[in-house]
Amino acid sequence: MGSTKEDIGGKPSAGDALAAVSPAGDRPWYKQGHLLGLNLIILSLALDQWKIFMNNPTGAKFGWLNMIYWLGCGVGYPTASCGLPTSMAASPAASAAAKPGPAH
Repeated sequence: MGSTKEDIGGKPSAGDALAAVSPAGDRPWYKQGHLLGLNLIILSLALDQWKIFMNNPTGAKFGWLNMIYWLGCGVGYPTASCGLPTSMAASPAASAAAKPGPAH
């Protein structure tokens, strides 16, 4: 499915570079106390900046901001999950076989 180093001329991929500088370990970030604390600090700062940017919303304005998120989800989910037309939903092999060849 993916390309190998031989496919791209032996150049290391971005994943290789990221793996080289990432700490080794099998625990996810949310189970590591120092990373969890760091993310909570970042979240707190982001929320403070959001409140300032949004002019500290309260009451009806805050309720409206919460409502439009869920309204967007309610409209977007059925739209996204309605599916593709049958000509686009076929497997790549079936689509390739169904496409006409070049005109002779």
